[in-house]
Amino acid sequence: MVAMRLTRIGSKKRPYYRIVVIDKRRARNGRFLEVLGQYNPIARPAQVEINAERAQYWLARGAEPSETVRSLLPHISSRECRKSSLGVAMKELIEQIAKALVDNPDQVSVRPIEGEQTTVLELRVAQSDLGKVIGKQGRTARSIRTILSAAGMKLKKRFTLEILE
Repeated sequence: MVAMRLTRIGSKKRPYYRIVVIDKRRARNGRFLEVLGQYNPIARPAQVEINAERAQYWLARGAEPSETVRSLLPHISSRECRKSSLGVAMKELIEQIAKALVDNPDQVSVRPIEGEQTTVLELRVAQSDLGKVIGKQGRTARSIRTILSAAGMKLKKRFTLEILE
């Protein structure tokens, strides 16, 4: 029988764990079949990294996760869902800022273009409102880009803003 459980690799009073697939009869720190990820309970919030694809593979093969690993698995799936919705959240943020600045808020549109490392947000406004979004010497546009990059840093993803006519 195969199990998914934690193996401690941290030092004294500084726990740090690997999430491993191991034969159920082996010791806690015994020889494992595969490392699936890491878990750092000391960090705030706790850091969890799991290769979800391999975890699904082992679960399909009948591996039994321990209670702790079972509690960490939903945490990962919800994080993956959040990553997919980041572009939508940033799109809404830029849309709200632009609509507050312009005279014709119904003509504001933001289109996210997902890239491998960055997401480009294309902002389109009415021709008459373009100056309001850009601002004097580009100050308003620079401020919007600063807000976007700060929000992106918090989400650990890079976003860029392009203002189109």
